[in-house]
Amino acid sequence: MATVFVADYLIFPFRILLLPYATGIDLAIWTVGSLMWLGSDSSWPGAALSLFLTKYPNLAWVVMVTFTFIGAIILVGILFLLFGLFNKVWIKCRY
Repeated sequence: MATVFVADYLIFPFRILLLPYATGIDLAIWTVGSLMWLGSDSSWPGAALSLFLTKYPNLAWVVMVTFTFIGAIILVGILFLLFGLFNKVWIKCRY
C-alpha cells in the first residue's frame, strides 16, 4: 500500500504533461467526432469517434499523436497570450 503513495507522489509533478493530450483529445472528440456523430446512432461524439477508431487502430494512433501535438500548440499559444497580457498589465501598473 505504501508503494502506491510513493509512486503517486513521484508521478504528481508530471501530470501537467497530460494537458496537451487532454486538450488534443477533447478537440478531436468535438471536431472529428461531431462530424462522425451526425451520420451515426451513437449517444455522443466521443462514442462515434471511438467506434470508428476501433475499426482502424493505426488511424487511431495518427489521430492521437496529431491532436496531442495540436493541443500542445494551443496550450503554448494560450500561455504566450497570458504572459503578454500580464506583461502589459505589469508595465501599466508600474508607471
